[in-house]
Amino acid sequence: MRCENCHAFSGDILHCTLQVVWGIPCPTEQTGPCSRDFSGYSADFGGHRAKSRATWDRYRRLARCHLVTKQRPAPQLRREFRVIEQPLLRQLSIRGGISREEVEFLRSAFAGTREIPHDREFIREGDLPQASTVLLSGFAARSKELANGKRQFLTIHVKGDFVDLHSFLLKKMDHGVVALTPCTIGLVPHEKLKEITERFPSLTRQLWLSTTIDAAIHREWLVSFGRRSSRANVAHLLCELYMRLWAAEETDGFRFRLPITQGELADARGMSIVHMNRAIKALREQGLISWLGEEVMIRDWDGLVSLAEFDPTYLQLEGLGRPSQQ
Repeated sequence: MRCENCHAFSGDILHCTLQVVWGIPCPTEQTGPCSRDFSGYSADFGGHRAKSRATWDRYRRLARCHLVTKQRPAPQLRREFRVIEQPLLRQLSIRGGISREEVEFLRSAFAGTREIPHDREFIREGDLPQASTVLLSGFAARSKELANGKRQFLTIHVKGDFVDLHSFLLKKMDHGVVALTPCTIGLVPHEKLKEITERFPSLTRQLWLSTTIDAAIHREWLVSFGRRSSRANVAHLLCELYMRLWAAEETDGFRFRLPITQGELADARGMSIVHMNRAIKALREQGLISWLGEEVMIRDWDGLVSLAEFDPTYLQLEGLGRPSQQ
């Protein structure tokens, strides 16, 4: 028997989407192996998705796994509930939709995953990659390093980003990519990307869009480096990261984790650590944010947006709407 939603079943324990996608034990498994004969049955997950690793009791309330007999057709998944395992697929579905055939091909295109420790440069300037890399968890940054050891981060990547899709065409890397936190990455061979361009024109346009968004982010960063004040510079970065993490379902209200040091943030904004610290302090004193350890809380979204002159149009996230604290 295969679950109509998560396409998985093991022994006599029903595995729902919580188990397969989110790694949380299914409530039916918590009660121990079930004595019922599940042959000829399919699972119907009740349309709810777990968004954080809360207590098991909360997941039990969310998960409404029940059985549908073989004589009745398995219910069709609603489009908005389609299980999307890869963060990349979620990004694509938000920005323009993606067909079931394209989803299945992308899932099969991944050649494997790797765990990257903090501060490891996993793509180096001068490399000739044979695969492009998708960030599945953690934070990473494109970087350039000078002969004196000083470095500049060119953009910060969040989960779901293709960090080097352009290597498919450019071949030789002119910059590096470094892990700002422990990361998990997925590898998509260039041969698979070539097959996408030949078989899936709509998906090709979607991936092309992701590279144009990268370019748009670079343009905004250049404006921040050259013309925004230090406070507006940092405010703009926080607005951008919040929107991108919101799209990746990595926020809790207006809270989000940012496990990046002030030194690394300074490298991302072309500032000294002293000026970065002063800018963050000023944002706190204005009541715009609070920042405790790795957790950032935006207390006044509209005020932060106004200070940064932040317009999220360049991120192409219209499908999500606009955040509001009302």
